[in-house]
Amino acid sequence: MSAYKPNSIYPFLAEFEDIAKTIKQEIISVENKINDPSDNSVAMIENGNKGSTIYKNKTWNPLFALVIQGQLWRDFMKEHEFAPGIEQANGLELACALDIVESYYEQHIPKTTSLIKKLFERNREWITNIYIWRLQGDKGALPLHTNYDPHMYRCHLGILVPEGDIGLEVDGIKTQWQEGKFVIFDSMRPHRVWNNTGKARYIVSIDCYRPEPNKAEVEAVQKTLVAMRMSKNKFSYALSGGMPVLLNKITNENT
Repeated sequence: MSAYKPNSIYPFLAEFEDIAKTIKQEIISVENKINDPSDNSVAMIENGNKGSTIYKNKTWNPLFALVIQGQLWRDFMKEHEFAPGIEQANGLELACALDIVESYYEQHIPKTTSLIKKLFERNREWITNIYIWRLQGDKGALPLHTNYDPHMYRCHLGILVPEGDIGLEVDGIKTQWQEGKFVIFDSMRPHRVWNNTGKARYIVSIDCYRPEPNKAEVEAVQKTLVAMRMSKNKFSYALSGGMPVLLNKITNENT
């Protein structure tokens, strides 16, 4: 069975392709801010899960988490009583922390946040995670690795894809992202990414339940993995590869 999957297995992803140009417009603005020495408003978040074998990678930044484990990011953090940089919070402290993150998203990607929320709500029976990832252009890379997520496939929507030496390799088969198009693959297979173009690459990464097995079975696997991973480290966001923490920077830039 091929490590890459046809887009036809998830027909609803066409709706996300339709909004790719709108996302791109906001991401260009985000990238311009990152490259402006006088503007430090974008938090260059690093992977904060030390349980991940790739957490020290500095070229790969999960800038925005929009959907986490089948819930909108705010609902997930509220349920698990944590926020970026705060492993245990409740009541007013938690509400204020989440308000800060929401204001940060509204500052940088308001249209993207709104559109993706609507598409997620229409297709939430399939979608587990939605993130926006940045891979820097100067020797940006994630080394060969695998993820333990037997219940889902990973779907990359190209948003900003510079020309040159850049790509994704899964099971030894190389491909390139295309702006406004999806690449769907099995992240349980060995895979790596690289970017030597000199310009940042951005994708929207969407994790979806596998359509092949019984839906109840894959949901049970998902529930078990989320509980196990969150009990060990909330900053993993229940991902096998981990997620970031950097609330202090966001707080300082909004006060």
